[in-house]
Amino acid sequence: MCLFRILFGLLTLVNGIAYLPDLLVWFGAEGAAPIEAVFSLTDNPLTHWLARHPLSDATYVRLVYTQLLASCCLIVGWQSRLSLLVWWIIALLLRARNPAIWHQCDVFLRLAAFPLLFAPLSERYSLDSWLRRGPRPERFAPWAQRLLQLQMCAIYFEGFFEKMSGLLWRDGIAVYYALHFPDGMRHEVPAWMDQEWIYNLLTYFTFLIELSLWFLIWFPPLRYVILAGGIVFHLGIQYFLHLDYLEYAIMIYYVTFIPPEDLDRLGRWLRGKR
Repeated sequence: MCLFRILFGLLTLVNGIAYLPDLLVWFGAEGAAPIEAVFSLTDNPLTHWLARHPLSDATYVRLVYTQLLASCCLIVGWQSRLSLLVWWIIALLLRARNPAIWHQCDVFLRLAAFPLLFAPLSERYSLDSWLRRGPRPERFAPWAQRLLQLQMCAIYFEGFFEKMSGLLWRDGIAVYYALHFPDGMRHEVPAWMDQEWIYNLLTYFTFLIELSLWFLIWFPPLRYVILAGGIVFHLGIQYFLHLDYLEYAIMIYYVTFIPPEDLDRLGRWLRGKR
């Protein structure tokens, strides 16, 4: 969970920095989304509160920079729970101000933030643990970790069954169309990949990996093979498609399935290599 905290902080920092160049376009009073227009399109109570008590442009700038500072605190593990709470509240506030710009990475991060609030965030790899004195418990109830694991499985579960209902997916050609969408491509598909059998293989591999990541992941002997397959799957998507940081947002969940003993073993191995 402490490693998840660090990855979460890194991703929220990078994701937040990406919003800085157009900050007032999205949140400014003279920007692309006036609060009156947002108010007319949503039933979010927080949006209605913002419409009645509008914040200044300078306040939104301060909120975003405060959120970035909270992300930095999460990375180093200083006042981790308070920093996460601040980040989450600001995320909800910004989402209410302009729901139009948020992508799936933001959704996953907001979802993960709530159960993470109840996890032992600062017991390892943190300034808090370094500054704290006195004995600390060796074990913690893992229910926050389980909630994050179930969140991840629910994401893959939904994706799997949604694809099962699609004719192009069942026919094995959906990946062809996904990789030939001009406005969404980061890199062009190389000529050697432009074969029907390769698209069939990639389409059914998508089914297999999503099935594995919500069901077979719970069987420890298969876990690392499945996680490796998931990493290859998402890095491939990230290479070809413009999806912001979505693929990284789902991959950080993977560390919740790694036993602490294996992380300790990896740490000892790395120290031994120096």
